Amino acid sequence: MNPLLLEKFKDEIRPNIKSSTKQPPWMDSFFYSTSDPYTFLDLELIDFAKWIQPTLEEKYVRLRIYKNIQECITKIYPLAKVILFGSNSTDSNLPFSDIDLSVVIKNLIIDDTLEELYFIGRYLKLSGVISQFQVINAKVPIVKATDSGFRLPIDIGIVTQLSDEDNDLNYLAYMERNRNALSRYPSMYPVLMYLKMLLCQEKLEVNYEGGISSTLLFNMLLSVCQINESTTKFSPSKLLLNFLWYYGDIFNPMQCTIGVANGGYLIKNDNSDIDNTPKFSFIDPVTGNASHFRGTEHFKFIKKCRAWNEKLRIELQYPCRSKLDKLLDMNYIFSLNTERIVLKKLFQTDQEQQNKNSENQRWNVVANFIMAQTNAIVAKRNMQKSNLPTPGKYKETLKVKLTKLDKYNQNSKPKEVY
Repeated sequence: MNPLLLEKFKDEIRPNIKSSTKQPPWMDSFFYSTSDPYTFLDLELIDFAKWIQPTLEEKYVRLRIYKNIQECITKIYPLAKVILFGSNSTDSNLPFSDIDLSVVIKNLIIDDTLEELYFIGRYLKLSGVISQFQVINAKVPIVKATDSGFRLPIDIGIVTQLSDEDNDLNYLAYMERNRNALSRYPSMYPVLMYLKMLLCQEKLEVNYEGGISSTLLFNMLLSVCQINESTTKFSPSKLLLNFLWYYGDIFNPMQCTIGVANGGYLIKNDNSDIDNTPKFSFIDPVTGNASHFRGTEHFKFIKKCRAWNEKLRIELQYPCRSKLDKLLDMNYIFSLNTERIVLKKLFQTDQEQQNKNSENQRWNVVANFIMAQTNAIVAKRNMQKSNLPTPGKYKETLKVKLTKLDKYNQNSKPKEVY
């Protein structure tokens, strides 16, 4: 869709969207048929997860963006693979979160990764796939771009692969492990989505800016689930409260690292691969390596966990009213809900246009087929007419035949005898 038409369309439909400023969009009503505050919080967390999870339209839009980028990348690197990873692979992404892509290039040595990323960004922009881009020189350099159609953020990184397919195997192992974890601990998903929204509104979700990345948050929550085998029976409300309590008051990132391979915590000094630094880290269960994260905002996250935990426990004293909206910026939530409705209408308009184009194309094919058949019939008839003698020639031929017939008849008459 043309970006100019996109903005015009947004301005036209946004004033017509009516959003309630009284009740949260994930609740049909303020009340659930229960007097237990923990059960109330359980139901509200589940409804929040249902509301915030990617819709069919959002999945289609992200898949289409992925296909467009994949098509461009394979023109530059024919042997490259474009992998969609992160929360997008487990449907645990927020509506307007980044689309994380990794370009796996085989049998190619890259001398300057930043220069290569800049080249990819320029090519995607010239191709019309993205509207703008910026190369971020982080621990893992990326191209941070914006989709030209629906204006969604995109992160693109490069991975070189010289011989085997270890990267593919690692990627599949990560996906399988995350899906198994969400299946083993059903309470993880609603709590994970709510925590992501909390981090997003506090600007704590960007990894290269010192925040808590999606990968780190997933492993932190998984570690809490693994601490006690009985956590498989944890309800979403108790898992959320335990998470906030652990990382707000118990866990010390300067002394411990997160280990999710066998559950529980590891002491940093017990592992020589982990340096004693004041930042969150965890042992990668697939590769066994220590992963470190910048800790500029990690202490702010710890303080936020304490504050959220205290405020949430106070709210549990008041039954039959929403709990989650007390921690969220509801102006941001209503704005997000409006943008999701805008995106849905954009998707519907885009689909209608595609269907109209497909219908016109189908009828053009039918019309061309009918025209071709008609032309073939006319040509056949013309050919048959060209083989027939003209009226003048037909008359001359008939006269010749009659003359020959007269001569034959005269010669065939018996001679008279006198």
